[in-house]
Amino acid sequence: MTSILDRVGNAFEQFSPATILDCCGLRLAQKLDDAEAAEHYVKLVDRYGLQTLLEVYHRCANRRTISGPAFHAELQREVGT
Repeated sequence: MTSILDRVGNAFEQFSPATILDCCGLRLAQKLDDAEAAEHYVKLVDRYGLQTLLEVYHRCANRRTISGPAFHAELQREVGT
C-alpha cells in the first residue's frame, strides 16, 4: 500500500501546477484516483469551470460512485455533449 505522500509526490513528478486552478484540477484527478491524467482535468476546469466540476464531483460522491468514468458520465449529463 502506498502512502498519500507517495501518491501526491508521484502526481507532482508528472504534472507541475502553475496556477490555483491547475492545483484544483490536480486535486480533482487525485480524488478520482486518476492523478496520471491531471492535465486532462486541468483542461476540464478551463473548459467547464471549477463550479461545474465541483457540482458533478459532489453528485458522484453522494452516489458513492467516485471514479474517473463515473465522473465523466455525470459531466456529460451535466453539459449535454
